[in-house]
Amino acid sequence: MKDYYAILEVHPKASQEIIKKAYLTLAKKYHPDVSDQIGSCTEKMQEINEAYSVLSDVNRRNDYDKKYFNHNHFNDTTVDDAFEKAINNIFFYCAKYNEILNTKIRKRAEAAGRNQLIAESLLEQFNEEIAVEYKLLSDANLLDTKLKETIAFVMYNFAISFTWGNDFVSAKRCMDIARPWIENTEANKNFVDNYYIINKEAEKQKAITEEKTVKRVSAFNNFYVVSILALIVIVSFYFFVDISSDKKKTIPKVSKNTTDSITKNNVLIPKKNILTQYISNSPLLKNNGLCELTIDNSKNDTPIYGRLWTADTSVPVRAFTINSHDKFVLRNIEAGKYEIRYKCLYENTEATQGVKSQTFDLEETETENGINYSVVSVTLYKVRYGNFKTTEISVNDI
Repeated sequence: MKDYYAILEVHPKASQEIIKKAYLTLAKKYHPDVSDQIGSCTEKMQEINEAYSVLSDVNRRNDYDKKYFNHNHFNDTTVDDAFEKAINNIFFYCAKYNEILNTKIRKRAEAAGRNQLIAESLLEQFNEEIAVEYKLLSDANLLDTKLKETIAFVMYNFAISFTWGNDFVSAKRCMDIARPWIENTEANKNFVDNYYIINKEAEKQKAITEEKTVKRVSAFNNFYVVSILALIVIVSFYFFVDISSDKKKTIPKVSKNTTDSITKNNVLIPKKNILTQYISNSPLLKNNGLCELTIDNSKNDTPIYGRLWTADTSVPVRAFTINSHDKFVLRNIEAGKYEIRYKCLYENTEATQGVKSQTFDLEETETENGINYSVVSVTLYKVRYGNFKTTEISVNDI
């Protein structure tokens, strides 16, 4: 009998929600309208539709399960609840991230920088989400072929996403993870072909990067040698001038009030050793969404302390510090209206005022292809100097 669960790449105990997500993911991958392999994809799509028509109908699935479990001698007590939940979670996360990648990655050359950042961020989240379940199943030797292949095809999707970000080195790392779990069959021909193409491009990209590094080091070394020679000439010149001079040297007196004058002249010294991170022991609220907010402090010479506030209820939901010339990504934010409040951090004084941005929206929008989540970037330099309206506030209101 046909293994409909294998066709949809789900566990036999998968929920109806996971089966539906798996079907939508496979339909996007194998539909003849979007695939180059029209003949083989048409057959594959027919199998997928047949499997989904049975497993999506509760009564038909119950009838199928009786025959399936009997045919495969499946024992309901083989996997306890913890293992079953871990298996289902991994299948769910694989379907979820396949869908997000298909929605967020723009397959256009001009979007390469954006695609690379999105793929990198999503890969980090994916690894974090499956880490616990993966270790549990791996330690119990319950990573079966179907589960491995499902994870492998997500990594393949990440690899393709990185190629749209012109990052073939990261794409190769994803392909290297997936390769041992993908059988070298006709059905997986696209994967195998792309594996060798990505490897070749990654080697080229790596060689170009190494060549640029060598050139930079060589240029720095040349500059260093010239600078040393120039310094020797200057020191020698002043040495011989001093030797030939009979004038009495006087040592200028340093003002005792140098430090005081700096403070009096309001010279602000940026605070050092600030880490870009959430404030420890500060709660992360509004944390059940998938929206992302990048706060970019890369144009500023001064680190900041900031908080993300809800605009409608005026509640702080995240607190963080960002070092100068750095940026910080706030993830898993729920949809809503928000604003940023922040102040600069100095060594020799406290900021006397803060800054509040205008409100902005983070949205979750349902489309035919799934749910689109906001990925917003706010540049503090631009917030302060024009792209966003700002208001000066008391530091106590941050």
